[in-house]
Amino acid sequence: MQILQLTRLPIPDAEQIVRQADMISALTLQRDLLMHQAEEQRLKWVSEKYGWERMVEALISQQTKNRTASDRDDVSDHIQLS
Repeated sequence: MQILQLTRLPIPDAEQIVRQADMISALTLQRDLLMHQAEEQRLKWVSEKYGWERMVEALISQQTKNRTASDRDDVSDHIQLS
């Protein structure tokens, strides 16, 4: 008896199936767009991070050069005073 009841279930409404398929399609497109936007944002952040790292390296290098030159000037001044 149970098998007959399962096979006698009403056939789903064709319009409902089409609406559900349209909704699934729209949600899939939205998900793909959001994933693409998230990837673009991630790449932008990576690029900005790289730029900041390069800037920090340049500033540290410049500061090191200035310190080295300043240290040499201090040594030269000390030698001249002696």
